[in-house]
Amino acid sequence: MTSGFALTLGMVHGLLLTVDATYPQSLLAVLIPGASSVRPLPVALGTLGAYLLALVIVSTRARRHLNPRVWKALHLSAYPAFALLTAHGVTAGSDHLGALYATSVAAVAFTFGLRLLEETKKRRPPRSTG
Repeated sequence: MTSGFALTLGMVHGLLLTVDATYPQSLLAVLIPGASSVRPLPVALGTLGAYLLALVIVSTRARRHLNPRVWKALHLSAYPAFALLTAHGVTAGSDHLGALYATSVAAVAFTFGLRLLEETKKRRPPRSTG
C-alpha cells in the first residue's frame, strides 16, 4: 500500500512538472529518462526509480501467477528504486530536506540490515552441542 501511495505521489509530481511556472517540462521529458532539458540526469533517476517502483507494485499484484524466484527478483528491485528515487530527490530537488533523506536512508539501511541478519541466521547450519 505504501508503494502504491508513493507511486501515486510520484505520478502527480511528474504531472505537475508539465505545468511548472519555473521549469516546465513536456510529458515526454518526464516519461523518457534523459529527455528533460532541466537537470537531465537527476530527472532520469526519478523516472527510472518510478518505473522500478511500478514494477514492484505490478509484480506484487501478480505474485500468485509468477514463479517465486521471478517474483522475488522483481520485488527486490524495490532497493534500487529507493536508491534512484533518493538520489533524484537529493540532486534534483530545490528543497532543503537533507535530514528527511538521511532519516529515511538510515531507516531503510537498518531494516535491510535486520532482514539480512535474519536470512543469514536461516542459512547457517545449527551448531552442534557436543
